[in-house]
Amino acid sequence: MQRTPRPPHLERFFAPAAITPQIGKVIRVMIGIEVIFWITFAVTSPLFFDEDGDGPFPMDTPVGTTLTFAAFGIVLVLFHALAVWVHQRGVESMLGPLDACWRDFKASLKWVGGLAAVISIASLVGTDPDQIEMRPIPTWVFFGVVGGFFIIIQSMTEEVIYRGYLTQQLAVYRPQRWVWVWIPSLIFGASHYFNGYGPADGLVNVIWATCLGLACVDLTERTGNIGAAIGLHAANNLYATLFIGIEGWPNSGLALFLVEYFDPLVFDYSLPAFFDPVNLFQLLYALFILWMMWMATRIAIRA
Repeated sequence: MQRTPRPPHLERFFAPAAITPQIGKVIRVMIGIEVIFWITFAVTSPLFFDEDGDGPFPMDTPVGTTLTFAAFGIVLVLFHALAVWVHQRGVESMLGPLDACWRDFKASLKWVGGLAAVISIASLVGTDPDQIEMRPIPTWVFFGVVGGFFIIIQSMTEEVIYRGYLTQQLAVYRPQRWVWVWIPSLIFGASHYFNGYGPADGLVNVIWATCLGLACVDLTERTGNIGAAIGLHAANNLYATLFIGIEGWPNSGLALFLVEYFDPLVFDYSLPAFFDPVNLFQLLYALFILWMMWMATRIAIRA
């Protein structure tokens, strides 16, 4: 049975991977990426943690949160070196046409960022002002610009790895669409499991991140570059980091509004808790926000 030809813009996007299509090389690189992440964490973790708990730059401070995202710059550089070594091609070959990538990134970030700002403001309606602390505007603006840049770097790093490299390599290894759409998205989703506090929280993270991966690979398929995917990913992470945070929680250092601290460990994170109606509602709400951001990106790039 003859497969349906892929559109030319998509074939051009996949073409750089055809130089070295061997699946063994892909497995080596993906293992190498995990090693890179662990080495980067080991090298940078003394900045955030010491034997007594917080290190010199706790993760709930502006500097600590900024450095957390800046560490992804190290990952990106090391991944580039690994890809050149194994595949004789670097990050630039994983972006798609640079002018189109830059254009779609800017459009996506502008539209989705604006939507995220509106959602953030609306989410504060009805909240008790006594439970919210507002960070000084000059501090927030300064660290928002610096930290926001590194949030974009973090988002770009993940998109380059999953929607750039892995999608391209799987597309030339196996032409079936489900292979290069679902496998990178599922691996990306699974990588977020340990961001949670337990099985229920981890499963929520996996489902949400898998859906983000599917949205990003859809945008990549429509455009033949990862610019819109980077924009969507970055706008989502900016939305989650720059506007509302919980006081004392990791990566809350860049938030303009801080909600009063509460201990996350008071909740039940066992697997049965995943089916709690409140938990399921929160997951559906998060997926609805993601759907709106995905649609806003499609409007932005007219796809």
